[in-house]
Amino acid sequence: MPKDVTVFLVTHDFATDARSGGGQRTMLFFEAAKKVARTEVIVLGINDRPGLRESFRDPAAFHFVKQTGFPERASSRLRRVAATIRRLAGIRRGFAPDPQLRRDIEALAHRPGLSVFLVRYAYPFMKMGMVSDPAAGRLIAVDLDDLDDRKYETESRRRFGTLFTQAVMGPLVLTPLHRMLSRGLRGASTTWVCAQDDARAYPGITSQIVPNVPYAPSSSALMGPGFPAPSTAGDVLFVGSARHLPNQHGIEWFLKNCWPALGNRFFDCRLRIVGNGDWGFLRERFSHLDRVHFGGSVPDLATEYAGARLAISPVSLGAGTKIKVVEACAYGRPVVVTSHSARGFEREFAGHMAVADSPQDFIDACARLLSDPAWADTTGAELQAAQTVHFSFDAATAKIAADLRAMIDAHDPDHAVSRPEIPARLVKNEVTT
Repeated sequence: MPKDVTVFLVTHDFATDARSGGGQRTMLFFEAAKKVARTEVIVLGINDRPGLRESFRDPAAFHFVKQTGFPERASSRLRRVAATIRRLAGIRRGFAPDPQLRRDIEALAHRPGLSVFLVRYAYPFMKMGMVSDPAAGRLIAVDLDDLDDRKYETESRRRFGTLFTQAVMGPLVLTPLHRMLSRGLRGASTTWVCAQDDARAYPGITSQIVPNVPYAPSSSALMGPGFPAPSTAGDVLFVGSARHLPNQHGIEWFLKNCWPALGNRFFDCRLRIVGNGDWGFLRERFSHLDRVHFGGSVPDLATEYAGARLAISPVSLGAGTKIKVVEACAYGRPVVVTSHSARGFEREFAGHMAVADSPQDFIDACARLLSDPAWADTTGAELQAAQTVHFSFDAATAKIAADLRAMIDAHDPDHAVSRPEIPARLVKNEVTT
């Protein structure tokens, strides 16, 4: 490991909890960075909450920087709508550089040698107001993950409807934000996205592709010899962060259009909704439905998957790839997904993953797996095998580490990082396209 290169992983505190998809991806990049050089963590947020440091395993150093521009989560639906209006109305100011934040980060990152800033999401990158400057010993790489302008478009559609979003929010907010990001991201040396479609999002910006993968060394660590097969269980499982608008939209669609028919047909089947946060806010609205568990954060997802015949991802909004899909496959569970949730997985999971967009097709796909235990076992095993080959933790971290080394070598040959050989199986199973 070179002594004159330091990687600074910069992320907002909303993407540090490994129980969420965003947190898992942060940990993926953190583990990859440690393969390249000494890695310190810089977390931006309002409050340095308990346990935040412990989220990262063995960083060279941990720093918390107060960054007040990102609002706290509102406590009620009305306040969330008001917060959305304020955030969208002030979008240009919200993404403008923060000179104090830049000074704070530069003070923390004052090190001899080459500093590499690995930034999660475009928002922190834009707020930092820093660009790659090899002559000054600074390189910046940005993982775009869910594209920021698409996240705001999703939120606007969800809160205010498609027509208002297209007619008002598009020209006044979303298009200017897209232009800001297209210009600003040119200051980064390397960027990553989750899916091929996202790689063309910003003109003039070339992105590497690293899909979301479960934060675990391999599927074998998730599903050992004693892990129950799908046929031993009978529940339908949805896993997702309760704070993520696409998740809310997707599960509400399923509850309204699909679960009544499935629940009436399969009397022993339960629908379990779990994930980071609390799904209890849906309980009153759907209190007429039987055998629905509106849960939240659970200590062990393996227990949830062990009790599931199948997993679902009825999500049809948002950017990136859905980590819930790959995670279910890693646990050997068959999945029923929308075509949007299948983005980025079409080739690798083709023929094994049930894709359905209409309520009746979604119901039929779930019903087949619930009524045919042998089919569920076969499909789950096939998906797990494909996940192990194409979307493993080892392959993803190897890909990110290789991209970081290539960036360092290309911009500053004097600081070239020694390159250990990537095993042939990881080259073959590379997660980019």
